[in-house]
Amino acid sequence: MRNQKYAAKQALQLVPFFNNLQDDEAKNLSKRLVLRRFGPDQVIFHHGDPGGLLYIITKGKVKITHSTL
Repeated sequence: MRNQKYAAKQALQLVPFFNNLQDDEAKNLSKRLVLRRFGPDQVIFHHGDPGGLLYIITKGKVKITHSTL
């Protein structure tokens, strides 16, 4: 649990947009983060899925594709 809290805080620090948050704001936001790992070639979401999530990539890369079929 403690490691997840630390990892969430570290993830926020990777995004310049969040650098100016007050400590209490960053703490509140980091409590809402859910850490997930995805495997190679795993689909994270599809076009048309409802929004509402923000993904912070801490390691690796993501390929975004859009099929016109």
